[in-house]
Amino acid sequence: MFLASASSFAYRCRVPATPAVTSVITLHKTGEDEQAALSLAERIFPDAAVIAPRGDVEEGTRLRFFARAPDGLFDREGWARAGRRLVDFAEDICRPGERRSPLLFGVSHGANTALAALVTDPLRFSGALLIRPAPLPKNTSAPDMSGLPILLISGSKDRTVPLEQSEGLVAVLSDAGARVEREIVVAGHQVDETDISLARTWWSTRAEAGANATGEGS
Repeated sequence: MFLASASSFAYRCRVPATPAVTSVITLHKTGEDEQAALSLAERIFPDAAVIAPRGDVEEGTRLRFFARAPDGLFDREGWARAGRRLVDFAEDICRPGERRSPLLFGVSHGANTALAALVTDPLRFSGALLIRPAPLPKNTSAPDMSGLPILLISGSKDRTVPLEQSEGLVAVLSDAGARVEREIVVAGHQVDETDISLARTWWSTRAEAGANATGEGS
């Protein structure tokens, strides 16, 4: 692992010993950093190259990728700007010639940042794994996401993003053509072991399919 700098963000990465089928960009929650995001992602994506950028927007002493408005809601302009920066980062860090575009992974604020990137340029990514994402900002439409695989995990006891809000997000992404799988765990807003198990199973299925598609499954 090392800390380096790309055009948009400082980041830390982990490269597996064997050639990775694909790469994962993991995005940290509010108040965490790239090392926390990397540590969580390593439990879910053991065979992937994992890239963890560091948010550079400060909320007091806490790091974020975009600011919140005074009422606690999204700063829509900041959210959109973070999405554009993340797309630029992906283009910079994932060089031409790589076999597959990166997958986006985020929890809470990290998932919201991943959504901003997907809305900006869904073709830049191979899919997304989103845990406890909030709905898109008001009056934000999703572009064509035909066939894009997305796993969205909600918490039945989540008071930050109630189930009806996550249901609305599932509908928006599905209407845009994304292949959305939705799981509900008995949990609040925090990630628990069930989330990790579901995420790892989803990833394992995709990774196996990817290896077979490139002739590396045997």
